[in-house]
Amino acid sequence: MPKDSLLLASSFSQPNAMPRLSMVARTINEQASRFPLEIFERFCSQVGHPEKSMNALVIGIAFKGEPETNDLRGSSGLIVAYALQEKGVKVTIWDAVVTNEEIVAAGLKPVLDLDEAVIQADCVFLMNNHRKNSSIDVTKLNRKSHTKLVFDGWGLFDREETEAVKGLCYSSPGYMTPLLES
Repeated sequence: MPKDSLLLASSFSQPNAMPRLSMVARTINEQASRFPLEIFERFCSQVGHPEKSMNALVIGIAFKGEPETNDLRGSSGLIVAYALQEKGVKVTIWDAVVTNEEIVAAGLKPVLDLDEAVIQADCVFLMNNHRKNSSIDVTKLNRKSHTKLVFDGWGLFDREETEAVKGLCYSSPGYMTPLLES
């Protein structure tokens, strides 16, 4: 939890007693939020598509999916969505718990039809572990004529099953499908 290491560190009254390990962990977690963006940049470069031409669907902007919450504080999904927007990417959002009104209030665009949004997206980012996220039909993920990126931040999809769908590039923390000619 992002705030837990900071709360622990602030509970120490003596400067020499700062819990270094929890602060290092916090730094690593902050850097981990950049990983999906690095994958996105690598994917765009390898397939030869400008980042600004991409449509990205971010699934799961609540801090966590299980147990269910609509808490957006410390959400890696929000970090990724905002960073993609800053790059000029067209970003849409779907979350099983966060309402469309809350998504709009966060400055983002909600999807009205998840199945259609999955089909239309060039990149799909699964950013929390809500049980509904794993029910997305991976065979619907690529109905376009070019390669599509699926970043699975929680290992909700089976890697081999996803890679078996022609035109899908699967990525999870520490892995990305080797891309051949598109």
